[in-house]
Amino acid sequence: MGSPAPPILLQLPQEIQNDIYSVFEADDIKNLRVTCSAFHEALPLHFDRVFISANSLNIDVFNEIASHETFRHQVSEIIWDDARLRMGPELEQERQEYEEDGNDPEDAAAENATHGRLWQPLYRTPMVRAFPPGFDYPLPQAWPSFDDEKLIDALPWVSEDGNDPYQNTYGAECTAEAYRAKWCGFRLVTRALVECEDRTITELVIGVNKIQSGLNCRIFDQRSTEYDDFVAFLKRPGFRYLGLHLFTGLLEDNDWVSYNTGHLHDALAQATDLEHFSLRTSMEVSHGAPQQLVPDVEGHVFPVRTIFPIDHWPHLRHFGI
Repeated sequence: MGSPAPPILLQLPQEIQNDIYSVFEADDIKNLRVTCSAFHEALPLHFDRVFISANSLNIDVFNEIASHETFRHQVSEIIWDDARLRMGPELEQERQEYEEDGNDPEDAAAENATHGRLWQPLYRTPMVRAFPPGFDYPLPQAWPSFDDEKLIDALPWVSEDGNDPYQNTYGAECTAEAYRAKWCGFRLVTRALVECEDRTITELVIGVNKIQSGLNCRIFDQRSTEYDDFVAFLKRPGFRYLGLHLFTGLLEDNDWVSYNTGHLHDALAQATDLEHFSLRTSMEVSHGAPQQLVPDVEGHVFPVRTIFPIDHWPHLRHFGI
């Protein structure tokens, strides 16, 4: 008795098969592999992207891949997700409003997300894939964000006035260190990248998804441990791609201090092999005009070269704002 004919899909040219497989989700690939031995052999598991977050399932999957001799060599992208499920209002003003209305702050759901829009996650992480179909969960909140209803300022990265600025905005328990800890992922990742000197890292994106947020721009007001780690990483030979999203808050009302210190310019100048650079800030822009600025006020204008060290990027191919 002869062997059964392979499935029709496997009889197609390999190039066509690859095009078909490329649009499959990871769950689709796994389901197809268990249908028969032919697909199990034709579709080996492949992991080019892994996730780290505060979720235990994401961490478990990351560790399993990292300890697998085959899978760990396939990984070309690591995403650190700083978003966490909120337990209640983050801002002191929100907390007071909830209490005045007779609501329990612990019952509040998250409002913004780095996971994408409701039912449309940017990445189907192990945590998201484990949820039942149609399961509603509070969208995680990561870094402070800015919008018309919440005019949140970017507070100093290094405190010069004690903890008052942080406690006035985020409550009595917030300190300068607790505020910096909101960007825990950035701090840990840059430190790890500096320590891994024997690894070639060519791309880094510090960003968010569909909300006005990013790395606190006040990190460029003065030198700090985190600033020095960021600069040390940008110096690495072969680093060619940087996507930088900045949370600027009401920076325009503070004479653009984070841009004018020169620290952002000096940091970017270290990336002499850079080929792709894109910058996005949390300032709202509509129809090509910044919404927080008063038109025709010269004080709001400064030279582009204050920020961008174009002369230090001889290999630059893409520049986006």
